[in-house]
Amino acid sequence: MAMYDALEAHRWAVKGRNLIHGDISQANIIISPQDNPVERDSSETARPIFISEILTRNECAAPLSILLDLDNAGEGNPKTLLFNIERGTELENLRRRTGTPRFVARAVAAGHALERSWNASKPMPSLPSKLFAQYKKAHSAGSDPLRRLEDRNGTIHGVPDGRKKPNIGGPVNDEYNEVESSDNESSGDEFGFVSFNRDEFVDNEAMGDDSEFEDEGEAQKFQHLPRHDAESVFWVIVVFLLRALPRGERPQKDKNSKGLLFIWDYIASHEIMPYPGKFPTDDRTTFLNLGGWEHFLHAKLGRLVPMMEELVMQVKPEYSHLPTPPDDLHLHEAMQRILLKYSVKFAGASDIPLDAKRGRVVHTASETKEF
Repeated sequence: MAMYDALEAHRWAVKGRNLIHGDISQANIIISPQDNPVERDSSETARPIFISEILTRNECAAPLSILLDLDNAGEGNPKTLLFNIERGTELENLRRRTGTPRFVARAVAAGHALERSWNASKPMPSLPSKLFAQYKKAHSAGSDPLRRLEDRNGTIHGVPDGRKKPNIGGPVNDEYNEVESSDNESSGDEFGFVSFNRDEFVDNEAMGDDSEFEDEGEAQKFQHLPRHDAESVFWVIVVFLLRALPRGERPQKDKNSKGLLFIWDYIASHEIMPYPGKFPTDDRTTFLNLGGWEHFLHAKLGRLVPMMEELVMQVKPEYSHLPTPPDDLHLHEAMQRILLKYSVKFAGASDIPLDAKRGRVVHTASETKEF
């Protein structure tokens, strides 16, 4: 639920304030903030709507997380704003590849768009019909078409996939707590999704088979996009869940510790390349190629495996290669729907309380510590 609100806050920063964070990490998200909540006007049609408002129908419910540290933030395109802000339109910050290595988006770390092999696409995730109706009602006063989008007849995130004409609309699931099976299925190496609608941000050019950046000057062509920050939220979720210890469990009795130790160093050792290269090394892509989440997470968190697999389907593709790019915030929308669906599924008796003081023990070549 907290990561849903982190995505919602960033979404509002992009659309409402023309800002892209540029360095979302575990250290820059505060969960369950204890400061005095800011008073918000429920009559505002353009405002962030956090997950508690959707589920409880409590207007202007406070967020369960907040984003900090805008030191690396950059300004996006003012044409996408919901209202005017008198501020410069300098995009230079977005051309600097910044971020925390463990959480930085793959394309940001590489300094260019990913290769086409990352472009297996899936439609926007569906919500169970009752939950989708509740979701649309919570956003009924707004004008964001993503909140109502349903892909049908060959569209992907609201745009043609290059093979069929778009036809958006149609029924969704009938059961409130049903997790739609079509979103969970994958065949072979096909993972998920499509990209970006933007007359707004100039997307990063796809690299040809023989193209290379010859010097650091070429790196300045790169631009940090809103979806890159959404991917950073995904990596925050990965790191948090890998180290999460269910309440009452002892780290020394962790049956899946071998799986954790095998996979953890891919994150702990990741670095941002000093300049773009044709074949960047990013071992974190292992998380996007392997199944095996049931071996990486603590055994008692096995119910979260389908959620992680669905998130992978959405985060994995390189959306720059689509013939028509989807909306700038399409990856936010896709991830938020998945997180909302599983927040409902695991609410109440199905909730998994975690140890707030201890975590799973992690040993790597570069660190030995207990989280």
